[in-house]
Amino acid sequence: MIFERCAELGMRLTRQRRAVLQVLGDANDHPTIETIQSRAQEHDPSVSIATVYRILQFLCRHNLALKHDFGSLSTRYELNRWDHHHLVDVETGQIVEFASDSLDRAVRAVAGEFGYDLVDYRFDLFGRSKKPLADHA
Repeated sequence: MIFERCAELGMRLTRQRRAVLQVLGDANDHPTIETIQSRAQEHDPSVSIATVYRILQFLCRHNLALKHDFGSLSTRYELNRWDHHHLVDVETGQIVEFASDSLDRAVRAVAGEFGYDLVDYRFDLFGRSKKPLADHA
């Protein structure tokens, strides 16, 4: 799907761009630019950091990818596949994705109390797990 959408938007799908898009499509985490480049180079060693930057800019500009700044963690990226939120473990850096109808209702209610119709929002939680670190493996 991401390949077709990028082509529809005018992106030429070179080998390098296909490699980066494949990495993003396969990612189950929220990789940094450097991680994306490293993984893409496993498919095509000629993928440069500049290529990754340009593709991510294109994807974010067209709302196909999301750029996340989780505080002390490096900037992370993911394809924009579904509406969800993030819970970031401040000890391990683990990022948990979740959806919550009750949270969504509460946020819409707050916007309504101030006289707004909610268009969009992002919600990131930061916390420490109640489980010992050894249980995170």
